[in-house]
Amino acid sequence: MRHLIRAVVYMTIILAIAVLASGGLPGGSAWADPKPPKSPPAVPAQPPPPGPPHDRGPPWWGRGAPPWAPGPPAYPPPPFYVTNADADEAVVIAGASVPIGCEVKDARGGPVSGAVCLFTVASQPGADASVSQQSAVTDASGRATTTLQTGSTAGSVTVAVEAQGVSSQVEVSVQQSPMAQYETVMRTMRAFCQFMGRLFGP
Repeated sequence: MRHLIRAVVYMTIILAIAVLASGGLPGGSAWADPKPPKSPPAVPAQPPPPGPPHDRGPPWWGRGAPPWAPGPPAYPPPPFYVTNADADEAVVIAGASVPIGCEVKDARGGPVSGAVCLFTVASQPGADASVSQQSAVTDASGRATTTLQTGSTAGSVTVAVEAQGVSSQVEVSVQQSPMAQYETVMRTMRAFCQFMGRLFGP
């Protein structure tokens, strides 16, 4: 009996030593280590790899207006002038006088007063067509006028107009008067009769 008790005591002591050596009972005990287990060290975040050499950021639709969009309009708008030349009559007889007008407008379509208009005969069928004055100043309505002397030769007379660095042209068709046409026919007939007389005369 004593041997049995002694064996039980030995087994109890061995079991207690084994439990203490393993860190306590499975459910926890007063002999368990109160310190929590250490967490693994944090790994620092790695920066993203660089993009390809041609990467220049987000596309244009992520940055605003497309590259082909026009810029904001300039204010005030730059000066821009429109010069128009006109004639009171497009077809006249030779020797007639025709008023030639010059109209100057700004970028908004308003009249420009005080602008100098230059008038010149750019082309003519003869040599006696001319303008009464080669320069004139526009009035409050933006207009200036001169008078074209068509001359005595039938054909097209072109008058060039220039103002504020902008030029324009107007063309006037010059025709012979009925009397002048009759005289031309008569001269032709007389010349023909004279030729026939010399050809068949005595």
